[in-house]
Amino acid sequence: MSDREQLINQITKKLQHVSEKQYENERTISEQEQAEQDFFEMKGHFRRLFNRLFDMWHKDKGLSNWLEQKQLEVQHYERKIDHELENNQERLLQEKRQLNDLENDLYNQRQSLVKGGE
Repeated sequence: MSDREQLINQITKKLQHVSEKQYENERTISEQEQAEQDFFEMKGHFRRLFNRLFDMWHKDKGLSNWLEQKQLEVQHYERKIDHELENNQERLLQEKRQLNDLENDLYNQRQSLVKGGE
């Protein structure tokens, strides 16, 4: 096997590896999107729960204050989780772009080697 053929085989193996990484990345992106959707639904459930509790206990100042405090804590955690989900999504999309760029570079390298041998 010539050096050029060995190089083409190495590039083909790298392309297979990149393809596997792209598949993993796509699967992770799908899982991330599902997690975001689930979290969005959960936030709605929490809002409705607190609204119901406030409606039922608004006359009891002590309990009302406690509920407000708990609602603020939940909102704080919601913002924190929102931020983490956004960062993770951004990281996954960056990884996807990098893998696509690498794949294009490898295809171009392989194509150049194939054409150079013709």
